[in-house]
Amino acid sequence: MTQLLAMDLGGTHCRVGVFAVTAGTLTLQQSAHFGSRSADSLHRLLREQVSPDLQRAMRDCTVAVFAVAGPVTGRRIHLPNLPWDIDLDQVQQALGLSRLEAINDFRAQALAWLTPARESAETLVTGSARPDHPIAVVGAGTGFGKAILLPETLPLRTVDRVLATEGGHGLYTVETEVDWRFQQSVRQRLGHAPVWDETVSGPGLKALARHLLGQDLADADLGPALRQHPPLFDAFARGYGRACRDFVLNTLALGGLVVCGGIAARNPGLIRSDAFRRSFIDSPAHGALLAQVPVHLVTDTDSGLWGAARQAQALPA
Repeated sequence: MTQLLAMDLGGTHCRVGVFAVTAGTLTLQQSAHFGSRSADSLHRLLREQVSPDLQRAMRDCTVAVFAVAGPVTGRRIHLPNLPWDIDLDQVQQALGLSRLEAINDFRAQALAWLTPARESAETLVTGSARPDHPIAVVGAGTGFGKAILLPETLPLRTVDRVLATEGGHGLYTVETEVDWRFQQSVRQRLGHAPVWDETVSGPGLKALARHLLGQDLADADLGPALRQHPPLFDAFARGYGRACRDFVLNTLALGGLVVCGGIAARNPGLIRSDAFRRSFIDSPAHGALLAQVPVHLVTDTDSGLWGAARQAQALPA
């Protein structure tokens, strides 16, 4: 048995897990969740927030993969939604690891679909999956993530089947008067045309509540506000469905749509709603095609850890 260290570091939440690999099978042994902003560096975050038991288990790991919310282009990583960067070489030395790699957080979410984390997902639309087409993996949290899982029919290793993207930074699109007024409100506040990260996300939901309800809500109040205010719920669900529809059409992801991320996990009614569904299949040319795309909802908040561990499993020690 070998042990692997995995981390899923988002703009709001950080998750750390130690996995065992026995006869090629991954098992999550220990994990911890805490706020990403509870320390001023990754080193202090791991030192101050991780329990002694988990720290001991981490010392038995030689290989680690960190899933981070941002592009990975080298050994020093800038995190758009956190006030500090990561120097992978320094972290590797501090943790005594022989190998440390970082991947985009939505690469990890896509890889998680190839692990036992998939078993807890809810299939909302059975549809008719096209096995020779990609699967779209999307999710709203602190930002809006997008990745593509290439079909099994391609002669690729499992970890090579994922294409990470920064599609969350594509421009937010509008369809109704409500959407347009919201877009203008966000544009006026930010000073630029808003993107999906700023509209269909946690910050986006707060901005939408400010626009529609005239209230600045705390994070803990967003879920109740969605349940209590149908116009807020419908506008956000439609925006979520529109973002998913456009990504599926852009990539012809007829293998399915996998929705993950903290907002859907905490408010699954958004993705189950008629407002989401109507927006997702609203295409004059391809509505019938979109209606056949299977839709899956991931509510396991450890799914990013599973994806990072799957990547670590493929690395040499």
